[in-house]
Amino acid sequence: MKKNIGTRRIRVRIHTGSSKRGIEQKDHTYHVYTPKRPYRGEANSDAIRILSEHYRVAKSRISILSGQKSRDKVFLITEPE
Repeated sequence: MKKNIGTRRIRVRIHTGSSKRGIEQKDHTYHVYTPKRPYRGEANSDAIRILSEHYRVAKSRISILSGQKSRDKVFLITEPE
């Protein structure tokens, strides 16, 4: 059985409709670039997918703490042991 060893809160700015897809860190904020538009949560879902690939955790371990409808968000990442 896996135990949670910790959680991490990260600040993210989402850049929707971008020609590139990826993640960059500038100062204390991550910038996530997604070609998806903010329609019916598509950009949020893609941002979670990008973060899960970057941190190598399951998408189910990433949630939005604040900023559901904003480009500036705070994500919670629960890391397994």
